Formats: sequence, C-alpha cells, structure tokens
Amino acid sequence: LLRAAPEGLPAVDFTIEAHVILQSLFADATVRVIASQWSGTNADPGWSLGVPSEKSKYTPRNLIIQLAGDTRRGESPYEVVPSGLHLELQRPYYVAASVRLSDPLDRSVTFFVKDLSDNDAPLVEKRVAVKFVGGHASPRGLVIGGRDPGRAGASAASSWDGLIDDVRLSARPLTRSALLWEDGDPGAAVVGHWLFEESPGFTSDSSGRGRDLVPIGEGAAMSPRLEALADLCHVLFNSSEFLYVE
Repeated sequence: LLRAAPEGLPAVDFTIEAHVILQSLFADATVRVIASQWSGTNADPGWSLGVPSEKSKYTPRNLIIQLAGDTRRGESPYEVVPSGLHLELQRPYYVAASVRLSDPLDRSVTFFVKDLSDNDAPLVEKRVAVKFVGGHASPRGLVIGGRDPGRAGASAASSWDGLIDDVRLSARPLTRSALLWEDGDPGAAVVGHWLFEESPGFTSDSSGRGRDLVPIGEGAAMSPRLEALADLCHVLFNSSEFLYVE
C-alpha cells in the first residue's frame, strides 16, 4: 500500500483514474480497493474506488464508488454507487470515476472503462445518479491499492490483488475529453499523478504538486529488490506484446 498526505485532497468533486489488472477476488463480499481516502468504516467520511468480491449484493467485479459523509456536518451517510461495468480477471483496463456532488441538479458519478486487451473496444461511459449530499472530507491520506486505517500497521483486508499503474487524481469532475485516456489535461485541477516509473521516481508525484507516496503497513520501507520487481511488473503492464498476444 502507498499513501499520499491528506492535505489539499478534494473534499467534494473529484476524478480518480487508473490502469489496472485484477488477479483475484475474495471469497466473501470484501471490496478489492484500487484507490481510496477512507478507513472503510461507514461512520468515517471518505471515498473508495474498487470492485466487490464473490458474495457481494452488487455482483462481483462491478466497479463501484463508496461515499461516506460526516453526518455531524449534515452530510449524507454511507452510499455505494455501482457502475454496472464489470472487470474480468487477468485483463488490463483503464478505469475512471468522475464524481460530481456540488451541483444539486446533477449529483452523479460517471464511470469510464476501457478494455486494454482489445484494440477495438470502446471507452464505455456510464452515468449513475446519487443521493449523497455534502462532501467526504477526510483526515486520511490517499491510499493506492487499499484503505488507510490511520495507523502504522495497515490492514490488507481490502487490498488490491494485481497491478495498478498511471493513477491520477483531479479536484473536479472531468468530462471524457479531459481524461487520461483521451490525453486530456485538467490543468490546475490535477492533485497528483503517479506513474510508478524510474524517472521521476517510483513513488514520486509527476504532476509537480509534491504529493509523493510513502509505503504503509508492515514492511513499509520498499527494498531495492521489491522496487525492481514492481518496475518489471509495470514494464509488462505497458508492453503491447504482453497486452495483445492472441
């Protein structure tokens, strides 16, 4: 798990984007988390992007956003927003969720999914209305690959099993033309962009905002051997021969 400090992260509208491969699900309904700013406790404010597992009522592999507000500030309690778009195991995808909560006439999450194993597959777009009112401002950091329990010994209970690459967080709900997949540039709205490459550094924020990631949990310090393994995985992830072998 990798975490960025919570200062300056979006509190209402945002867009989270990533390239992923999912290797497995849990046997129960536990969510495999791609990215989050949340403890996983419904009483705590925050958000999470991921896919639920085998016994979920939202159906397995369904890309979802979980939102939780601070009810003491009059915000909505916990809500799950399912996209109806399902990720297959062992297959590379570009995924994004554009969250719009500040507009009382259009509170919604727009999901985007592109199957990277098929050159002809379209970028699928799905808008889902939400009832959530308010924000999700959280003292937690942004975590890639799981959730932030707010302590040194991070739990792997909802950790992602697979690859995550090219993650970008923006502080507004992006339209299709502004997405990474369309080579869009949201400009000042970009909060952080993590490429997981040797340059500018595996955990460095390439956006220039200075939100570098730090490992959390047991064995938090990444050894050179682990960094080399991660580099190899991302080379494979970005290799056209790896993605498109028939």
